[in-house]
Amino acid sequence: MITNFAYLVNSSEFKHIWFNHKAVMGHDFFGNKGQVVGDGGYFTAAEYQKYYDEIMNRGKVTLGVTTVGGGLGGRNVLGVDTWLFYAHYFNTSIGIVGHEFGHHWGSYDSAWAKGGYGLQEINQQLHQYLQRKQRLPYMDPELNKFHLTPRAELYNGVAENMRRPRPDSNVNHLERYFAANPLPETKQP
Repeated sequence: MITNFAYLVNSSEFKHIWFNHKAVMGHDFFGNKGQVVGDGGYFTAAEYQKYYDEIMNRGKVTLGVTTVGGGLGGRNVLGVDTWLFYAHYFNTSIGIVGHEFGHHWGSYDSAWAKGGYGLQEINQQLHQYLQRKQRLPYMDPELNKFHLTPRAELYNGVAENMRRPRPDSNVNHLERYFAANPLPETKQP
């Protein structure tokens, strides 16, 4: 799952979204002061570059499993609940990985970790796009067989409804965007 996330943030699509955030997502990225003009608010061009470089060169990340209803992130910690280990193959709430990763830089008041916004939304939609394009490194839901773990060994069991592929009719914003604005072909990482 984290390898798929690393692939996603290293993709040409992520870079395009990041540096064209307002044009692609309809709003600017913003820091801990929220949606305001000024320090800690909407990103400037220099901040987009600064934080992109930090994302690409982030140091140690301690990965873990949580039981808190989604995940836990901040500083060098990134943990997610067990249900994400099987749900991410089917695009169910995978945005949580981006959300928890984003807590390294920001609070819930920022686009780093604001639910359904910013990095969480980019991760959710771009993951769905790359999965539909068959471009993620790990796409086989049978790979880790996590869904076969006995229920007693899992915090909250396996929700079979999260193991259903997203219908072809369910097309998100970034899928529509890249269909209308394809990037030049590049060699993928």
